[in-house]
Amino acid sequence: MALIRSRKQISMDLSPSFIAGAAESFPAAQIAFDRFHVVKLLNLKKSVELNPAENIQHKLDRPTGGMICL
Repeated sequence: MALIRSRKQISMDLSPSFIAGAAESFPAAQIAFDRFHVVKLLNLKKSVELNPAENIQHKLDRPTGGMICL
């Protein structure tokens, strides 16, 4: 168990429940988000800018807790 808790880096998607679970399970780890989900988030952001009438803003309002994206 100590080996798991001593992880320095972990990678995951942007799910708030994954972020919360990782922060609890790996308190010393730096969290990096996988490229697929980062690109998906950027595409959603661009869609909101290009078509403000489309109601997808709620998908962009998910907290990332100051984590990094790779």
